[in-house]
Amino acid sequence: MRPLVRERVLRPAAVAGALAAALTLLLAACMPLYLPLVPDEMLTPEPAFRLHGDMRLEHVRRADVSALVLHLRATEVPEPGWLAVQWFGPSGPARAAESLWFEPADAGAARQLATPEQVALGPGEWRAVLSWQGRLVRQVRITLP
Repeated sequence: MRPLVRERVLRPAAVAGALAAALTLLLAACMPLYLPLVPDEMLTPEPAFRLHGDMRLEHVRRADVSALVLHLRATEVPEPGWLAVQWFGPSGPARAAESLWFEPADAGAARQLATPEQVALGPGEWRAVLSWQGRLVRQVRITLP
């Protein structure tokens, strides 16, 4: 007895030909994206207050005084102005605020800023947030045991 359904055998050459035809149609329909290698107009970065990457925050203990000291170095100072530093304790709110005056000639000079004496340091994560003319520059943090 013969089966009612006829089996169709696919040949590898026919499958490869059909696949090649489908890929050719697919690729012919795509338009390559053209990006110029060199932009027509070169963008120049706007002058901004920039800090060197070696900035750090350390915990210093002397006799009965404990303080956080921020070590920083400005690499670019576009104009004279104040660098605002806000100290945040583990509980979240700001504990103190200080400012440093910078002139364009101060670029490259190392500076240090310590927390005020009235700030009682406790365990947890402490942060120093630095801003220049209302714009965030950097945040540094340290965890005290």
